[in-house]
Amino acid sequence: MKGLILNNLLSTKASMLFLTLILFLATVIGIILGTDAPYTIIALLTLVAFPLVYIANFQKDFGTNWNKLELVMPVKRNKVVLSKYLSFLICLITACLLAALYTFANIVTGVLIWETALTSIMLLFLGMVISVGAFFYPIVFKIGADKAETAMVLIFILSAFPIRLMMEIGSRILDLNNVFDLHDYPLFYVAYVLFTIVLFIISYFISKYIYARKEF
Repeated sequence: MKGLILNNLLSTKASMLFLTLILFLATVIGIILGTDAPYTIIALLTLVAFPLVYIANFQKDFGTNWNKLELVMPVKRNKVVLSKYLSFLICLITACLLAALYTFANIVTGVLIWETALTSIMLLFLGMVISVGAFFYPIVFKIGADKAETAMVLIFILSAFPIRLMMEIGSRILDLNNVFDLHDYPLFYVAYVLFTIVLFIISYFISKYIYARKEF
């Protein structure tokens, strides 16, 4: 399974390097312009883009019938599914670390001021990315990569639904005038991230069930 994970990650190497270059250039532009706005955007893009680039690359590999080659390898189907989820988690953890280090460096150097709302926004984006992964894999394993691009709109809608529902409930419980006032309550977004992690785990078992019974 280590070989599968390594292949999954190496297949995204070119895309990741290109993305890193873009983020670096955006940072340089921010320094030249002397504004702190790009730093928050870049941190959020780092958090979101790396895992989503991996998902896009996985969709491409699925479409080139690489998944059929995986079936003739001496690896069980559940291990193949697990390798996809673990590869996604590795990309996600890497993105979290890079975004955290990038943000911390900017705070230490004084170009960025940390606020409670920023914590909430980063947790919101993190939860959204996990949700996308949770819905993406079962749907792609079920319908195939050739229809995944069409399904991406549905996937993003499904990913946005839990947080929207939780924000409505949270704002009513806390008696807030606006759902966006929840940004002042980062613990709410911690709960949201924990919810998406549970959703991601459930998603793995659903994907394993689908892939075990899929015929190619």
